[in-house]
Amino acid sequence: MGLMKTAVSSIYGIVAIFAGEHWIATDQESDLIAMRLDAALSTLPAKKYVALKSYFENIAPWVALAVAVYAVNADKWERHATLQRERQRSSQTASDVSNNGVAPGQSADFSDEPRLAYPYVVEHPAQ
Repeated sequence: MGLMKTAVSSIYGIVAIFAGEHWIATDQESDLIAMRLDAALSTLPAKKYVALKSYFENIAPWVALAVAVYAVNADKWERHATLQRERQRSSQTASDVSNNGVAPGQSADFSDEPRLAYPYVVEHPAQ
């Protein structure tokens, strides 16, 4: 029953990630649902019951691991993305100032050539 409970908790954990922490199942709720799930599965033919129960028991630890890794790292990824956006904004601001107010991606002569962070020579064919 323990792995069935883990599977139920993991499913609610996934929902909680996207819908809010109020969706996390308590131990009592997970026990109740796991017992009812096991009872429902037991109504299946023996071969199907064994196959489905085995599937849940084999997949539950992996789902629980994925949920735990996401839960631990979600805030870290969000913070990382925020820092990247802040760095990008500050580098764009510095670029605006150093290029006489011309926005990044535009050169002072307003050509369509992309601005690069290093010297780049473009050879144009003679016309």
